[in-house]
Amino acid sequence: MCAAIEDCGFASVWDQFADNTVSMYHLPQRWMAMPALAGMSLFSRRKAGYGFRQASSVAQLAHATVPMLFIHGTDDAFVDPRQLDRNVAACSSERKERLVVPGAGHAMSASTDPERHWSTVDRFVSDALAG
Repeated sequence: MCAAIEDCGFASVWDQFADNTVSMYHLPQRWMAMPALAGMSLFSRRKAGYGFRQASSVAQLAHATVPMLFIHGTDDAFVDPRQLDRNVAACSSERKERLVVPGAGHAMSASTDPERHWSTVDRFVSDALAG
């Protein structure tokens, strides 16, 4: 049996870059970055064969069949915590769980609340291996 654990995952490259324009690049409004994002997406399409909207976790999670554990911190300033709900909703796995860690920043769930994080991960993996 196999399983997957996703920690602080974004829903799509497009959404991730658009969200970061406000938080990291300090643009006052998200829409202001759309021309630059469209240009970068076109460049990606030409070089890599796909654009930012096609690089989507949500689209791929629709095909998931293995048990999935989704983890996100409420204080994640890099990947908006709202993207957790989009990923969980998109996941077609029969067994999916979510762990939200209050106060945890990006990829900091294990260090913010190690007991809760690791007990959840250990239980999830044990259950998945048991079938």
